[in-house]
Amino acid sequence: MIAAAQAEEIELMAQLYRLRRAQQLALGVGPLYAGEDAATEIGMAIKVSQRSADGSIALGLGLDERYRATREAFAEGRIDLPRARAISETLTNASDELLATVEPRIAAYAEHAEPQRVRRTLRRWLLEADPAGQAARRKSAEADRYVKVTAAEDGTALLEAVLPAAGGQAVYERLREMASTQCCGQDPRTTGQRRADALIALADGTGRLTCRCGHGTCPRSHSGESTPAARKALVQVGVSAETLAGLQDNPAFLAGFGAIDADLARQIARHAHFDVITDTDRPAAGGVPDAAVIAPLIDPGPALNAMTELVHVYCTPAQRRSHRQSRRHQPALGSIVVRARPDTEPPF
Repeated sequence: MIAAAQAEEIELMAQLYRLRRAQQLALGVGPLYAGEDAATEIGMAIKVSQRSADGSIALGLGLDERYRATREAFAEGRIDLPRARAISETLTNASDELLATVEPRIAAYAEHAEPQRVRRTLRRWLLEADPAGQAARRKSAEADRYVKVTAAEDGTALLEAVLPAAGGQAVYERLREMASTQCCGQDPRTTGQRRADALIALADGTGRLTCRCGHGTCPRSHSGESTPAARKALVQVGVSAETLAGLQDNPAFLAGFGAIDADLARQIARHAHFDVITDTDRPAAGGVPDAAVIAPLIDPGPALNAMTELVHVYCTPAQRRSHRQSRRHQPALGSIVVRARPDTEPPF
């Protein structure tokens, strides 16, 4: 059965983690870090993200050490992976006494319930069994609230947040309200896409969505209202000058995110004003100018002569060492540093 095979896979991941941890501890690696690269090894082997592999390892360890009834039901195929995850994640902070009371019950209940119902039922049982403890755990969890952004696939970003329950629901309801009331039924975006765009609208200061139906008589049009201009965030992009000029399509680098495609880099540059920083404006030692685009010039060739002759670019000491070692850069060329300003046409 599929569920039994999933259980075996999760168990093998946990075993590999323990093996790697023991090997690295024997080599003197600190306990805090020993075994942490097992997720990378697993991810490369079965083509999943490190985040997914980390979650699978944590599930396998929990099933082996704490959730015995759930492990048995999972191994026998009576519950599947989503149900096992639901039980494990909901019981993460439960005491051993609570586990002994509710874990066998919820493992049996999960055989005939969807994962979301398993979570809701298990939370209710925990609250009924230990109301004071649940209040204390809630306060502790709220103290660990955060928001972070990480790179996802194909030029997208993953926004992850842990918020107090009421605050999280307030955010979602506000996005849902904007998505359903500020666009007409002819808007081509899905509901999920409108909610995502609504979150960006809240962040950039405009505060509302613009319907994309394309009809001048759209009933949700707000043409008569005053909408604040979207605030522009200062970003840094590293891109070759040839790619920026459209002569090549080499990948670019968005600071704090990672690699992006050439077309996205040119879209970002399209809304920037370029102030070239010359030798006389060189930053202090180790400093970086207030820059939005840093374009390293790698053998630009005749096609860019007209552009490169207009500026005097500089090389940092580190760049000069790199140039001498690689012999790929022209010694006279380093980087063009430009500062982004919103709503200004680029110089090309």
